[in-house]
Amino acid sequence: MATPAARAVDSWHGYLQRAAAGPTDEVAAALDAMLSDAVVFRSPVVFTPQVGRELTRTYLLAALATLNAPEAGFRYVREVIGDRDAVLEFETTLDGKLVHGVDLIAVDEDARIVDFTVMVRPLQGVQAIHATMGAMLATMSSATGGRASSDMEGGLVKWHAEIDPRTVSFAEGRREWV
Repeated sequence: MATPAARAVDSWHGYLQRAAAGPTDEVAAALDAMLSDAVVFRSPVVFTPQVGRELTRTYLLAALATLNAPEAGFRYVREVIGDRDAVLEFETTLDGKLVHGVDLIAVDEDARIVDFTVMVRPLQGVQAIHATMGAMLATMSSATGGRASSDMEGGLVKWHAEIDPRTVSFAEGRREWV
């Protein structure tokens, strides 16, 4: 029998395949089903952890639109899977820069994600993600009537997206929010 982490990783890979065909409301709903209500998301470019399904969904959708675009060549190159934890090493290209990172995923007994941490290198990759995701979050926020703001904390920019996820929909075949 597969461990909760192995089941979650299988679901995650299935989700990424569906998301690669283009963002839809159904794809966003599938992501919701994988996330615990109290999931915590830790971004490489956000100072504070983002707590809750809505914020995590927002950041993951922005990250996928940024890192998993067809021209980026996103791929997992190695996986280490335990009982309740998984490490998924990835590579992608952003603005002509190779980005190398890991997704650290912790799950509950029902294989729902309770913690999702993304670590990225090199510095130029982090900077490219910061700029691209900041723009994506601002676009998502303005398209949904929310707001995106930034404030400096320890030299890092913290993005706040106040978005009602029930009002978000995708344009067919486009990787941006409308």
